[in-house]
Amino acid sequence: LRVFLFANKEDAIRRVMERKQLTREAAAELIEKTNRQRESYYNHYASSSWGKAQTYDICLNTSLMDFDSIVESLAALVLQLKEK
Repeated sequence: LRVFLFANKEDAIRRVMERKQLTREAAAELIEKTNRQRESYYNHYASSSWGKAQTYDICLNTSLMDFDSIVESLAALVLQLKEK
């Protein structure tokens, strides 16, 4: 199951600020750097492009759901797919 999780920019910055105890600027820079690294790695090893919806089976905006709900939803989906 190919899953892509993303968040609205401001929500991502806020979460990183809280988790890492960073300033807004430092959190934004860390997100940019991390996403560049992820994109580079993915594009090098995969035959598709990182972040493009058609590359994944499901894309979830983490700004709309809490992490527990995301995990529960994905677990339910995996169980449903296993039954097929």
